[in-house]
Amino acid sequence: MSGALRRGEFRVHYQPIVSAVSGQPVKAEALLRWQPAGQPLVSPNDFLAHLEASDEMADVGTWVLWQACHAAARWPGTRVAVNLSEAQFSRRNFVTTVKQVLRDTGLQPNCLELELTEAMLMTGSCYAARALRRLRAFGVRVVLDDFGTGFSNLSCLQFFPFDGLKLDRSLVQPLQRRDARSLTIVRGLVELCQRLQLEITAEGVETPVQLRTLQAMDVPLLQGYLFARPQECWTPGTTKLAEGPERVKWDSHF
Repeated sequence: MSGALRRGEFRVHYQPIVSAVSGQPVKAEALLRWQPAGQPLVSPNDFLAHLEASDEMADVGTWVLWQACHAAARWPGTRVAVNLSEAQFSRRNFVTTVKQVLRDTGLQPNCLELELTEAMLMTGSCYAARALRRLRAFGVRVVLDDFGTGFSNLSCLQFFPFDGLKLDRSLVQPLQRRDARSLTIVRGLVELCQRLQLEITAEGVETPVQLRTLQAMDVPLLQGYLFARPQECWTPGTTKLAEGPERVKWDSHF
């Protein structure tokens, strides 16, 4: 896949994140996709690890950031979430790059969310904390991604400044069978986020049972195939519930 960025083979798809109350999209996550010339899309599972290990990851990340901000500048009132790579975040000019992308695309800083994993923050933690504070001071939102994987160290929430947290699908999937331990863990995390004033998002929501359970626990934002799969040409107002044997009815359709 070397040179895929230069050849124009990368795409950005968007998956909406919806309000658990209204079903309306609040933001969309930008997701990298690779389509070699004349071939179908390659699964991220088959190329992301190779890309992250290459010298091109930081440049690809900057390209995704620009594409996502450019698209979101046409989404009034809807935010865009962009995943960061370690190679991208560790560049000393990263904060300057983010500010320049926002100026170039015209996107308001508070409409951009940057998602980082705990593992990315543990290396060079002092630099990471300063960078996050500079981004937040500029108005950019910062979210801790994939919470529930790895060590999920709660001290990360104490040391680093975040605006939100995303529950990993590994915590959401057991809710389908009403697993008592999982219910207790998620309830505890929701209460913790409420007390810390962190916006919490549950990802990997695939069934009406999971949806109703998360709604009952006051999880405000939801993401998953139940609502929509990632799509290349997405704009607010186009999201429809995915087809399935059980359709969820909202008070207001979207």
